[in-house]
Amino acid sequence: MPYTQPAARGVPLGGVHRDQCHHGIASAPAAPARPREPPGPAAETPQQRAGRFERDVFRYRAQLYSVALRLTRNRADADDLVQETFTRAYASFGRFQPGINAKA
Repeated sequence: MPYTQPAARGVPLGGVHRDQCHHGIASAPAAPARPREPPGPAAETPQQRAGRFERDVFRYRAQLYSVALRLTRNRADADDLVQETFTRAYASFGRFQPGINAKA
């Protein structure tokens, strides 16, 4: 008959604590929840948003045009595609979080 070590005080018969997996490895402690800031009124004016859009996003227009031209192989279609892309980007720019890669 094989020897089994008796359970230590506070340790279940299997020898594993609640915060350990079945291999006896302790799980990572849970990260504390960060308090969320309550949503408030729009903090910027439309002029400020347009300026931030030009500063953060519009600078990629040459690269975007280059990609659009390669995709469409037509200057007029590439212009339309870039214009539509910037229109959609500006429409959802209010949800853009500063510090995130705008190029992506």
